[in-house]
Amino acid sequence: MLTAPDAHNRPLFAADEITQFYLDHCSIIFPQPNPVVLCICSGFFEHAKKWIHDMVGGPKYDGKYLHALVRELLGETRLHQTLTSVVIPDPLLSDVCISTSAAPTYFPPHRFHVNVSVDGKEEIREFNLIDGGVAANNPTTLPYGSLPDICKGNPDFFTMGKGKVLILSLGTGTSTIVEAEKQKLTADVAANWGTLGWVRNTNAFTDILSPAESDMALNDNAAILGLNDDGALSSMDIATKENLDNLVRVGEELLKKPVTQVSVNTGALEPVIHDNLGREETNEEALVRFAKLLSNERKDRLERKDGGDVSEDTESAMAASLASSSL
Repeated sequence: MLTAPDAHNRPLFAADEITQFYLDHCSIIFPQPNPVVLCICSGFFEHAKKWIHDMVGGPKYDGKYLHALVRELLGETRLHQTLTSVVIPDPLLSDVCISTSAAPTYFPPHRFHVNVSVDGKEEIREFNLIDGGVAANNPTTLPYGSLPDICKGNPDFFTMGKGKVLILSLGTGTSTIVEAEKQKLTADVAANWGTLGWVRNTNAFTDILSPAESDMALNDNAAILGLNDDGALSSMDIATKENLDNLVRVGEELLKKPVTQVSVNTGALEPVIHDNLGREETNEEALVRFAKLLSNERKDRLERKDGGDVSEDTESAMAASLASSSL
């Protein structure tokens, strides 16, 4: 949604609006159980019936409010109108956002149609999609992998130095419970798993695959804004005011913590001493520095392309917006 344009081809939404968006809408997107109903239905059989329904009776939420909200905000905007390059065909941007939020067991899959031209003929292509994590849990790898093709058609693509790539990948942290389970997984343990064993251990298994995919694809230095937690904070759908306020607090505290990097010796996250500062750099400082580098890179590219210029105000605005987006 941050790539959606307004009538003047500027961002329709700002990064610093993300937090308020969640605070305003999360409790409706993820309606919480009524304590009175839970009290009345406290019998064993009622709980068992609810558990069975949650497991086999369909997604936890119908997604109707989310779908209506996204369609209202994005209207008829299509993917080719976005302000940044994307790696998929040209459906309505609302269909893209609904599809990428269709996490299995939480929201139903999403179906939509797109008119495409194949060999000069108009055809209707149907898409049936769920959360993109199934295909690319770390979407950073997709644009990174397309760099060779981009550079072939544009040899001057890199303005700040050959092969230097800046990547900002905002995730949602890792549960400490999952981290502990990963430590227990060995080949000997998994050798005894049958079908149910693999299903039961899916969370830990996919949590291992995801960073492995990233490590192999990026194979470079990575500064990490580490967030490991469990309980309500690591839940995807606990939308109580208390938990949402706690998430905002955690995000603000994270900005003040030092940038960390995975140690090649221990595999643990360790603070990094910044060369120019001579001290540890906070995540907030790193994000602002990143935004300035990104702005300068774009400014250099525009100047080389058509002699254009990008003002210092734009650079500062981008830096402030990017720092806010870390929440």
